Amino acid sequence: MSYIDDLEKIQKLKEKNILTQEEFETEKKKILNENQKNNISDSISSNINKNKSFISKYKYLIIIFVILIIIIFMLGFRKVEVPNIVGLSEEEAKEQIEKQGLSLVVDTEEYSSNIEKGHIISQTPKTYSKIKKGSKIIAVISKGEEPEDEKQKRLEQEELQSRIPNTIKEYAEMVRAQNNGTVKYDSYTVYKTAPSGETVYKVKYSTSSSNNTYSRIYYYQLLSLDNENKEVVKSTKLYLFHETTTGSEINEYGDDYAMEYDYEQLWGV
Repeated sequence: MSYIDDLEKIQKLKEKNILTQEEFETEKKKILNENQKNNISDSISSNINKNKSFISKYKYLIIIFVILIIIIFMLGFRKVEVPNIVGLSEEEAKEQIEKQGLSLVVDTEEYSSNIEKGHIISQTPKTYSKIKKGSKIIAVISKGEEPEDEKQKRLEQEELQSRIPNTIKEYAEMVRAQNNGTVKYDSYTVYKTAPSGETVYKVKYSTSSSNNTYSRIYYYQLLSLDNENKEVVKSTKLYLFHETTTGSEINEYGDDYAMEYDYEQLWGV
């Protein structure tokens, strides 16, 4: 029986005065509400059946699609082996690299007596290591044999540079003697390059005088060498610094301003 039949039935009962107007309205609402619930339920059931029918009809296509998504995702994180490109030309190296899904980046060019011009001298990461697909391989390219005049200049410069530590140590030994052995050479760093082109070094001297393991006294001195790096030509006095260490932190307390003033006076700014 449909809800229309139910409505007609209660209408007849009302006409025969079996149902009052109020009772009629109440029964009418019940019938209409019940019909609305049934329609919603039928709609949901219909949608569920449609979805089931769709899944049943295309389930194999859906499975294939999901598998393809998983494969694509996994390939994105797949690691590949780095090929050996040392000795290859840049074009050959690029071809080998791209076969593995990698890219080639030329970092610098260097002279080489073993690798011909335009070919790979070295690579990073190393051969046969495993890296993520899409990564970059950094290569150094050969500029060929180093010209004799440039080679000579380089060797001369390297020889001059090699004298720096010894010259500073020799000067520090003289400073130690002048201070009755109370200070000794510790290390040196480049402080600044003066406007005149001179390199100014900051030399550190240690001393036996200390409060404890975490608090020590050091001296610093600025100096520069001649063109041959054979002797000190300019130097400041010794500056006292009290350094305290807390864990890995080092705090320096000293006369930085006086040291900077001497730098300005001796080397100019």
